[in-house]
Amino acid sequence: MTRDETRSSSLEDTDGILEKCLAHLDGEETHLQTILDCLREVRAGLISTDHQGLAKSLQEQETLSEKGHELATRREDLRGELAKYLGNSPRVATLGAVIDHIGAKKAAGLLTRRNRVRSLALEVNEINRDNAVLVNYSLAFVREVLRGITGSTEQGKRYSPAGAYQGAGCGVIVSVQG
Repeated sequence: MTRDETRSSSLEDTDGILEKCLAHLDGEETHLQTILDCLREVRAGLISTDHQGLAKSLQEQETLSEKGHELATRREDLRGELAKYLGNSPRVATLGAVIDHIGAKKAAGLLTRRNRVRSLALEVNEINRDNAVLVNYSLAFVREVLRGITGSTEQGKRYSPAGAYQGAGCGVIVSVQG
């Protein structure tokens, strides 16, 4: 197939590609919104010490994680289709490349949806970090209180994200003295 024939067939597939991209972004947006809602529930549970609510949120996070893996698989499949459409490798087949290929005017809806998904992803990241700060602050506070009560000078051990012991890398926000 010549380059002109490829472009011609690509132009015929433009509407289909746009529809697939928008459908995928719909799924991503819904998933991110659900994650955001869950993270807000976690935050509310941490602040109010709602142990049942936290347990429910943790179960929901497991389900969301599984859905996230499914979504990632579908994203990779879509990238394969985009690569064929664009005539390049899946590694560089992105929504931005599709928008550039089609033109911003025709792909305006795709651009808008992509920006909404990006915005939601940033919001999820922000509240997740806020929750982590809240948990780490609480742990550090209790550790300092216990060190003050027991007179211990040892720094307690912590777990890394991989589950291995690690030393405390930073100080606490509040220092308590008895």
